[in-house]
Amino acid sequence: MGNICKPAWKKTDEFKAAYVYEEFAFCRPKTFVYRCPDNKSKGDDLTDSWETSPAKPIVEEQILDPLGRCIQCAQEVPVDCCRQPDYTVAVESFNREIAPELNRKIQSFGFELDGFQWMEHRFVSTGQYGGTVVPIPHFCIRVKKLENDKDMDEAITMDGRDHE
Repeated sequence: MGNICKPAWKKTDEFKAAYVYEEFAFCRPKTFVYRCPDNKSKGDDLTDSWETSPAKPIVEEQILDPLGRCIQCAQEVPVDCCRQPDYTVAVESFNREIAPELNRKIQSFGFELDGFQWMEHRFVSTGQYGGTVVPIPHFCIRVKKLENDKDMDEAITMDGRDHE
């Protein structure tokens, strides 16, 4: 078999899932879409799975709220001269304002969140005269599995405050 392509947000295997801000939604408001590339057939322990974690509903209550802070964070970004959104602002805002609060709630379940953005280049046909490659910006909220107690301790203190 050939190589299986990993999504751009899944840089390492510690990232278990992502909530990707929709690229196109012409007739309705954009939302976050759940993506989970974990392959259970490879023997993944279900206790490590985001699918079965009690943390998932806690996170989804915030992320999937159509009027919530996560959607506002993704929508309230500047655009460049080509009308492309600058998601670095959304990533910084999410990681500074929203992620610490959610991570405090879910770190005991062995997970943490972070904002992530990337640029994907796609070929767009312009008809019989060829086409061009255009950059498409993306934003997502990644779910990372904390592997050990050290990672969990770091997640607790990441926002710079001591927690008891």
